[in-house]
Amino acid sequence: MAIKLPHPILSVFYTLLDPFYGNEKERPNYLKDKMLNLEAIKSISLKKHREILRFIIQVDNSAILSTLVQKTLIISGNHDPLMPVQEGKKLRSLLKNSRLVKVSGGHFEVVGISEIKEVERFLSSQSVYH
Repeated sequence: MAIKLPHPILSVFYTLLDPFYGNEKERPNYLKDKMLNLEAIKSISLKKHREILRFIIQVDNSAILSTLVQKTLIISGNHDPLMPVQEGKKLRSLLKNSRLVKVSGGHFEVVGISEIKEVERFLSSQSVYH
């Protein structure tokens, strides 16, 4: 059984978890992404949502993360209630070869022009991060 909450209620929950922080030129893209995400959310069964939440809450990957040596870029939004900067810092401390970039966006809007430049710099860099 998929989620049967009325669209306006799902929209309110989505907006609470991912409020719009961009400039007005970016609002149409945010609204389009919001609609696509809401349709995807509605198609997932309640059982699957419970399984995902249980997995997120119960699984601790700290031991595995600390063994990874791959260069990793972590992008964390100042307004992200699902992966706040503090959690990005924890992730950064676990991943030996990682770099944390803090941005002003929320959960689904962390990558803008300046962040794309950070990604390009990260990908072209031969640096090892500590």
